Amino acid sequence: MQSEILDLTYAANDPEAACFSLDTHNRAAHIEGRSVRLSVTEFRVLQYLIAKGGELVSWTELSSHVWGDDGAGAHVTLKVAVRRLQKKLPSCALRTSGDLGVVLAAG
Repeated sequence: MQSEILDLTYAANDPEAACFSLDTHNRAAHIEGRSVRLSVTEFRVLQYLIAKGGELVSWTELSSHVWGDDGAGAHVTLKVAVRRLQKKLPSCALRTSGDLGVVLAAG
């Protein structure tokens, strides 16, 4: 089985400057030449944020995507996963907006 690699361009005005790539088969991010393993939750969060293309995603929407249904009661766990991702993706702009949600901003 071949891995699918999703690239997120970090610098919007420079298509050659990729912040990281996401390996969907091995559930890993490739950042600045190194492979970083992601937990299932971290992977699903990052994959969804990439798919949303820089839009602010509410905690409820993200929780629903990660755990299905309404994702009730999982916001604290989700915020912990986002904080871990922020540490693993130092050169990328993963920003939280208080109680509103989170955005993966390129550029």
